[in-house]
Amino acid sequence: MRPGSPGARPAALLAVRIVPDDVGSRITVRHRLHDDATAAFTDVVGTLLSWDPPDGGDAVLRIERRDGTTVDVPLPDVVAAKVVPPPPRRPNVR
Repeated sequence: MRPGSPGARPAALLAVRIVPDDVGSRITVRHRLHDDATAAFTDVVGTLLSWDPPDGGDAVLRIERRDGTTVDVPLPDVVAAKVVPPPPRRPNVR
């Protein structure tokens, strides 16, 4: 989509709106991929487990997905992030 076309979103909407105090919250993070030439970005949704700098370097976000797997995302690779509400409850099907 070209900038200025109907439905286009300005790049200014991409903002990192999380802070270290959000550890324990459910978040969504869009970050750059360095090992995949076919996709520039990917998203992770889950619980922010930690926000730690490894050995004095750049901070790394550790996120636990719904399936229990964890993802480490270097903070310099994050292009957008925010706290999101809990997932909707699934109705009981009998």
